[in-house]
Amino acid sequence: MKELVLQPVTRIEGHARVYIRISEEAVQDVQLNVIESPRFFERLLVGRPAEEAPRLTARICGVCHATHHLASVKAVEAAWEATPPASARLARELLLASNHVTSHCLHLALLSLPDLMRLKKGVVSLIEERRQLVREAFKLHEYGLKITREIGGRDVHSITALPGGMSVAVDGSKVEGLRQGWEEAYAVATSLADLAFETLEAQPSIFLEAPSTPTCYMALHRSGGHSLYEGALRVITPEGTVMHDFDVAEYSRYVAEESSEHSYVKYPYLITLGPERGRYRVGPLARANIAASFGEGKAEEYLGRLRRRFGRIVHHPMLYHLARATELVKAMESVRALLDDPVLVSNDLFTEARPKRARGVGVVEAPRGSLIHDYETDSDGLVTRANLIVATSQNVPSMEAEVKDYASRLLPKMLLGDLEEASWRIETLVRAYDPCLSCATHFVEVETTS
Repeated sequence: MKELVLQPVTRIEGHARVYIRISEEAVQDVQLNVIESPRFFERLLVGRPAEEAPRLTARICGVCHATHHLASVKAVEAAWEATPPASARLARELLLASNHVTSHCLHLALLSLPDLMRLKKGVVSLIEERRQLVREAFKLHEYGLKITREIGGRDVHSITALPGGMSVAVDGSKVEGLRQGWEEAYAVATSLADLAFETLEAQPSIFLEAPSTPTCYMALHRSGGHSLYEGALRVITPEGTVMHDFDVAEYSRYVAEESSEHSYVKYPYLITLGPERGRYRVGPLARANIAASFGEGKAEEYLGRLRRRFGRIVHHPMLYHLARATELVKAMESVRALLDDPVLVSNDLFTEARPKRARGVGVVEAPRGSLIHDYETDSDGLVTRANLIVATSQNVPSMEAEVKDYASRLLPKMLLGDLEEASWRIETLVRAYDPCLSCATHFVEVETTS
């Protein structure tokens, strides 16, 4: 019996290892161990005023802070039946789009392109070969951060959304400055997308030899179209048929979680299929599979290119890269549309939110998938219960199953001692999901015996 331990899995957010146990005949066991320490935010929220939750949960992660900030404030508003004005909603959509720009840009340019270009030393090799590309990617990232600063109040850990609206109005003069920088940033986004598509399409046999396991998918949609901030949650079958379509407040009727003995991440599943068969995926690939369209613009052209080349419903995990590239362009197009909307700079940005005993659910699409915040408050507005289901945890069951599949295919290489190549290929599979493990770690129940 042999053991292969990949620790740490590199170029991801957080800490994880892959444990593989093999015999001469088969892969006996595979575990994706998420060893990022639990953050206990769900417990930290209990007893706190609910209006503090958006500021506290933004600190769960430094990458997708704005998505936690917005899912949290939407949960409080749902509980207290507060509807923010249109200008506040537009500002939030702009903040969310900027978070997708910064996150997708960094993953494509620094984490996934080295894999697609087979640069095993990662970003170091990428800088040596494509220095100008890396410089341009950082310019695009800085453009996204400028929006985040203006709308969210800070580069990281956004603070401006509060139950009922936004704490500050959007500065019209700064909006004009963001418009002026958009063309250059958009050109970088399309260049990154072109490179991702061209690189993978040029050598599909190398990357698509990894397992492609059909699963269900879940994402927000608005009238069937691509949506990040609001809408209903839709679940489709592996064939693309709508399986469930429900209001976000009803998610617990369709999605449940179970604990794992070898990971700090809980494993969500679809209740109708059960823990064994109920794996589903979220994120860019899910949104590309579920959305009827990405609207007008180049993003729709990239979506069409993805579908023409690989099918209307695509399952291969490496195609997350192309879906992510498509969404980067879509996020930039959404940024422009929002900057051009005159309602964005309106001073009507807040509606009073009155605390009450209630439950509220807030959902947004984080860069890595559907993010659910579920709170209960008492009559004084204090949080009495909180549950968070983050995107990465929803993808972990599929990641682990696919790693086991891939390890089985790579078994001959591993038995011959070619562990370096096998390790690199398995890591590329995990990185395709762009896991964010600081967000995903959950409570662990510990039992002791005397």
